[in-house]
Amino acid sequence: MTRLNSRLFATSGLVLGCALIAAPAAAQTAPPPATAEVETIVVTAQKRAERLQDVSASIAAVSGSDIAETGKNGFADVMASVPSLSMVSQGPGLSTLALRGITTGGVRNDEPQNKETVGVYIDETPISVNGFNPDLGLYDISRIEVLRGPQGTLYGSGSMGGTIRIITNKPRFGSFEGSAEATLSQTEHGGTNSGVKGMVNIPLAEDGLALRAIAYRTYTSGYIDNDLTGQHNINDAETTGARVELGARIGENLRANFSYMIHDLETGGRSEQTSPYHRLTRGFDGLTDRINIFNATLDYDLGWAGVTSSTSYMKKRNTNRNSLEFLLNTAFGFNSTAPLVDTTAIEDFSQEFRITSSGDGRLNYVVGAFYQDRKRDYTQAADVAGIDAFTGTSSTGLGAQHADQAFYGVQDIHQKQKSLFGEVSYKLTDKLTATAGLRYFDFNEAYRTYSSGLLNGGADSGRGNFSESGFTPKFNLSLAATKDNLIYLQVAKGFRLGGVNTTVPVDLCRADLERLGRTNAAGSFGSDSVWNYEIGSKNQLMDRRLTLNASAYLIDWSNIQTTLNLPSCSFSFRTNAGTARSLGTEIEARYAFTKTLEVYGNLGFTDSTLTEDVPFTPWKKGDRVPGVAKYQVSAGARQALTWFKEDDSYVRLDYSYVSSMNTNFDTNGVNSRRYGDYHIVNLQAGVRVPGRPLEVSLFARNLLDGDGRVLSIAGGLVGPERFITVQPRTVGVTLQATF
Repeated sequence: MTRLNSRLFATSGLVLGCALIAAPAAAQTAPPPATAEVETIVVTAQKRAERLQDVSASIAAVSGSDIAETGKNGFADVMASVPSLSMVSQGPGLSTLALRGITTGGVRNDEPQNKETVGVYIDETPISVNGFNPDLGLYDISRIEVLRGPQGTLYGSGSMGGTIRIITNKPRFGSFEGSAEATLSQTEHGGTNSGVKGMVNIPLAEDGLALRAIAYRTYTSGYIDNDLTGQHNINDAETTGARVELGARIGENLRANFSYMIHDLETGGRSEQTSPYHRLTRGFDGLTDRINIFNATLDYDLGWAGVTSSTSYMKKRNTNRNSLEFLLNTAFGFNSTAPLVDTTAIEDFSQEFRITSSGDGRLNYVVGAFYQDRKRDYTQAADVAGIDAFTGTSSTGLGAQHADQAFYGVQDIHQKQKSLFGEVSYKLTDKLTATAGLRYFDFNEAYRTYSSGLLNGGADSGRGNFSESGFTPKFNLSLAATKDNLIYLQVAKGFRLGGVNTTVPVDLCRADLERLGRTNAAGSFGSDSVWNYEIGSKNQLMDRRLTLNASAYLIDWSNIQTTLNLPSCSFSFRTNAGTARSLGTEIEARYAFTKTLEVYGNLGFTDSTLTEDVPFTPWKKGDRVPGVAKYQVSAGARQALTWFKEDDSYVRLDYSYVSSMNTNFDTNGVNSRRYGDYHIVNLQAGVRVPGRPLEVSLFARNLLDGDGRVLSIAGGLVGPERFITVQPRTVGVTLQATF
C-alpha cells in the first residue's frame, strides 16, 4: 500500500496542481462561482427517461461531449474513467468485460459457451459476445451508461455483473446539421495513425421525418515488430463503419426509429509481445470482424403510459487466427506456420415489448416480454500442408474433411429464450419509495458438436438439448431526503445461462482428466448466479456545483461457471465449481470550481475472492478472482480559456491508475502471472477558430509513455511467454467542424 499510495498521490497531485495553476486565468473572465453547475445528464437505464441523480442505482454516465472531446474510441477508453469496470483484451475486437469483480479471467475465444457476465447494448439491441465484444465506433453518441451490479430484472441473462448501454443521437426533425472530424497522430515505437468521421442530419418532411447518417474509418499503425519475419508494426488495425437512422413522427403520439449499422474490423496481428514492442512468431494471427445490426423501435404515448416495441437483428462473422507453429513443433517436431482458424457466425433476433408508466403518480411500473433466438455456428480448422506425410497418418481417416487437416471441429448452437419481466415502484411517502421487480426466464439450447483430426486423436461427436427456467427478483428502497440528496438500499439477483461442452477426447486427455479426479469431461454445465446487497447515496451540494455519489456492495456468487484447462492435450471444458464473494465500493465526485474550471475524481475498490476450496483444482478459499484489479482510480481537470473570445478554448488533463491483477485463481501456480499496476496520463488542448465552426485540438495519450501490462500469458504448448501492454505514447491533432 505504501508504494501504491505514494505513486497515486504523486500523480493525483500533478492533476490537481495543474487545475489550481489554471484557476487564476479562469477567474479573469469567469462569471461569479455561484453560476457554475455540474452538467445534468438524463439516462434511460430503468427503461424511462430520468435525471441520473434521481435513479436509485449505481450508474456511471459518460456524456457525448466528453466522448467527443477526449477521443474515446472504444470500451478500453471508457473503462479508465468508470470505477468497477474492467476489461481483459488481446487487442481490438478481442475483449472480455467485467463489472464488480464478476469474471473468471481472461479471453477464451475458443469457448463459444463461455457466456458474458456483462450485457452490452447499442440503444435497444443486445450485442454482447463474450471474448468478441465489438468496439463500435463511438461517434455522434449521446452517452454511454454503465449500470453496475446485476440487472437480471430488466436486462436478463448475461447482465449479472452489470450492463453497458451505448445511446446514439437520434434524427432531429426540422433541422439540417452535420459534423466532421479528422485525426492524425503518431505512436511511439510505431507509425502514423489516421481517422475520418462524419455525420449529417437531413429533415425529409417538416417536423415529421428525418434521416441521420454517420460514417467512420480509422487506421491504427501498430507498434510491435516481428523479429523473425522482419515485419514492422504488425499489430495494425483498420476499422470502417456506418450508421443510418430514419426517424418518423406518425401522428401526435407515435414515433418510429429505424436504424442500420455496419462495422468492419481487420487487424494485421495480435498485440502480444515476447519482449518490449517485439515478438517472435512466423504465423499470421490477424482478426477480421464484420457486424450488421438492424433495429426498429416504435414508441406510442398513451398519456398515462408509454408503449415500446423493439425488434432487433444482428449478424456477426468473426475470423480469429491462432498460431500453431509452437504446438506442431513441440508435439510432432514439425515445422509449419499454419494457423488454427476459428470462425464464429452469429445470427441473433430479439424482440422486446414493454409498457412504462408516465412516472407522474405514486405508483409507477415497467412490465414487458422479451424473446431471443440466437444461432451461433463455431468452426475450427487447422490446414497444415505436409502433416499427413510427416506423421504417417491420414487426416480423412481421422475424420477430417480433407487431407492435411490436422484438426476440424464444429459447435452449432441454437438458443431460444423467453422472458416476462416487471418492476413496480410505489411512493410510500413523498420522500420514501419502494420498488420490487421480478423476471421469469425460460431457456432452451439445441447443440451439435464434432471434432476430428490428428490434434483430436480421431473423430468424436455429440448432440442434444439443454434447458433451464427460473426467476430473478429485485428489491429497492430509496429515500429522497431533499431534491438533491438520495439514499437507497438494494437487493438484486443476476444470472448467466448454462450450456454444453464440446467433446473432449478421453484417450488424448486421460492424464489431465485423472489429475482432476475425473474419467471424462462434463457434458454440460448449469447457470451461475449472484445476489447483490448494496447501499448507495447520490448528492448534489453547493448549489449543484459539487456532485458526490457513493455505493458499497457485497455480492455472493454461487455455482461459478469455470473453465478447467487440460494443459497436456490443449483442451478445456466448463463446469460449475465453487463460490465467491465480491466486496467493494465506488466513489465518484465532480466539482465545478467556477463556470470554466471543473475537476473530477473517481475511486473503485473491488475485493473478489473464493469463499471455499474448489474440488479437483488447486484453487483455495481466499484466492482472488483473476482479471480483477483491487483498485481503480481516475482524476482530471478541465479548464476553459479565452484565446480569441470567452470560453473558445480549453485544456484538460486526465489520469487513471489500475492496480495489479492475476491471470489464475491459484496465484502460486506455475502458469499464473501478475499484470496491471500501471498509470496513464492524457493531455489535450483545443481552440475554436474565430468566425468558423472549426475546432483544432492537440492531444497526447499516455503522455509519460508508460508500458503497463494489460495482460500476461504464460508460455506453453501453444506459444512462448508473452504479454500485452497499453498503447505507447500517441501524439496527434484533431480537426472538428460543424455545420
